Amino acid sequence: MADPGRMKVTDVRVLAALAHPARLSILHLLLTVGEATATHCAAVVGESPSSCSYHLRHLEKFGLVERAEAGEDDDTVDGRTRRWRTVATGFDFGEPHSTGSPELVAASAALISTGLDENLRLARHYLSHLDDVPETWQDVAAFSTYALMVTADELRDVMEAIDAIVRPLRGAARKDAPADARAVRLSLEAFVRTDLA
Repeated sequence: MADPGRMKVTDVRVLAALAHPARLSILHLLLTVGEATATHCAAVVGESPSSCSYHLRHLEKFGLVERAEAGEDDDTVDGRTRRWRTVATGFDFGEPHSTGSPELVAASAALISTGLDENLRLARHYLSHLDDVPETWQDVAAFSTYALMVTADELRDVMEAIDAIVRPLRGAARKDAPADARAVRLSLEAFVRTDLA
């Protein structure tokens, strides 16, 4: 399904820049909350405000984020209090494994690996803060693993069906979220087992 708000990224330099854990965490945060300052990013991703400000400027250099306050008084806004937002409602990093150069494949693999680390960090944070999570949200949390036996075409169909359900609910794109909606992390990995013959 085409998504006009989604940006395709295939530049090796951009993928490599995003493979930095803080940058990827910041980008995911902005995709979730819309706009944030470097100070807000710091509180969520565990970096200092000045470090987040640096990473935001780096993401801006690669065309992934922009300053939300573009105006005459933008020069008076401090780097830690300036608001930032993503330039798209999502990013598509393509499928370099089938068509890309070795450099593109390596950069993509590094980015995916960093994303997996971020998913694990967020899941562990959730589990270590269960006392702060309302029971209704604990009841609907899911940590499931499925051992499938499928063809490549069947797996593609499964992933496309899940994407069709989930895509309209993404934080950066959803304008009709109910008042009691909360930011939720949904992570899905699907890959053929390479450890089995």
